[in-house]
Amino acid sequence: MATTLVAPKKLPGGAFGRFLEENRHELIEECKGKPITATSKLAKQRWDALSDKDKARWETKYQTAKKKYEADVVEFQARGGEMPPIKRKKAKCDADQFELRLTKIHRFWLEEFKAVKEQVASGVAVGCKTKRKSSEKDLDIAACEAKGSRLLARKRKKDAKEGQKPRRPKTQKAKAPKSPGKVKNPAAPKKPVGGAYQCYMAENRQKFAEQCKGQPSSAITKLGADSWAKISAKEKKRFEEAYEVKKTEYETAKKAYEAKITAEVPGADAALAGA
Repeated sequence: MATTLVAPKKLPGGAFGRFLEENRHELIEECKGKPITATSKLAKQRWDALSDKDKARWETKYQTAKKKYEADVVEFQARGGEMPPIKRKKAKCDADQFELRLTKIHRFWLEEFKAVKEQVASGVAVGCKTKRKSSEKDLDIAACEAKGSRLLARKRKKDAKEGQKPRRPKTQKAKAPKSPGKVKNPAAPKKPVGGAYQCYMAENRQKFAEQCKGQPSSAITKLGADSWAKISAKEKKRFEEAYEVKKTEYETAKKAYEAKITAEVPGADAALAGA
């Protein structure tokens, strides 16, 4: 049958705790019928009456008991025991201690709140209204001016506005219509763009579309870019030559188109810029 492990009992604090532990029974008998605090008070008086030699003897007893306690804890933990956590009592915080624990920013805002509260109380005492939507006709102007009341500033601002002429509404200027810009002739030859990569995509787009079936259109572009990066320089040169051929054909077609427009419409050189 397995035995239950019992944790070693923690020692009372210091030589005085050892003195109190060994003499507790006698002290309780002497304080019989008195409050429990009388036992600790009597023990403190007896301890203070001891000589330094006697106190050193109790200190030696405490150190011996402490070493035995530490050895018992090690043995207890080696056998699989677990020491209970130390329970610490929360110290009571009175008003003075709470004031000391406040940070500087807390104390600053506490003082600001007190100052504002005093200003409001003094303003109310002389007749100043504290509510923003309250009537302003019963204000004591001199008292409020002495206190620097914000309500007085709002009243003066309102009085100044009432004496001014109403502002004229601003007239918005009509915006000029945007120019249509240059119109490109649909019959003009189209300039090839994108270089060798676009030639590569034009040749392989159908294949990439089949591989990316059911996916967004951006997947085709991504697959084409990855495939273009993997092909050799020799293969890329073939598409670069194809792009140069398209570029040469475009230049030839453009010259023929410009010559045709100039022959058909005299003075149409300016329109060729949009071609």
